[in-house]
Amino acid sequence: MKPAHYVNGVFTTTGPAFPLLSPVDGSQVGIFPEAPRDLVDAAVRAAHPALAGSRGRMSVQRPCPILRRIADGIATARSDEFVEAEAADTCHRAEATRRPLVWPPR
Repeated sequence: MKPAHYVNGVFTTTGPAFPLLSPVDGSQVGIFPEAPRDLVDAAVRAAHPALAGSRGRMSVQRPCPILRRIADGIATARSDEFVEAEAADTCHRAEATRRPLVWPPR
């Protein structure tokens, strides 16, 4: 699967991608898309209507419980993938990375 950006309800693979290399052995462990200037501009333009509506008037604290539940669901469903990625990124054994995935721990 080619990495993509999600802008204005659409996944796009516009622009180059660059590899994420393991600091342990230099092997490629991921690919990240680079966003060209026009894609960044499109994302900013797409965000403006949300800021003009009710979301823009909402306090930062109001959506936090909803976002926390979403993050917890993803972390629970994909815990092994997160641990594997964190271990590869930090050069630690997977066993050492099994800790709360959301800070601060509850």
